[in-house]
Amino acid sequence: MSQLLRILAAQIEIPETRTAIARDTHLARIAGLIDATLAREPADLVVLPELSSIEYSRAAFDRLDDLAEADDGASWQAFAPVARKRARRAVIDSTGTHTKSAPKPRRRSRSSTDSG
Repeated sequence: MSQLLRILAAQIEIPETRTAIARDTHLARIAGLIDATLAREPADLVVLPELSSIEYSRAAFDRLDDLAEADDGASWQAFAPVARKRARRAVIDSTGTHTKSAPKPRRRSRSSTDSG
């Protein structure tokens, strides 16, 4: 008997995200789209592109001190509720937006049911 792994691979449009407010608005939009898609088409794993929380541009990279996130930062806050609601696990790697001024990543997967 084979067991299927259902994967939602999301190719997303990333708007200009040069402020934390723009990034957070973008993350909320993505989380809403993922939630709506999972409601229609359940999946076991959701895969987002690398660096999906901010735009890939010199202008955004020049503002990484403002856009950097802690492990439980904006990306976690946006995606964890969707994982909880849809009874899925979340592996969120926002290490691409960490800078020296942000806490160092713990380099571990976090479950949506982890308390911290």
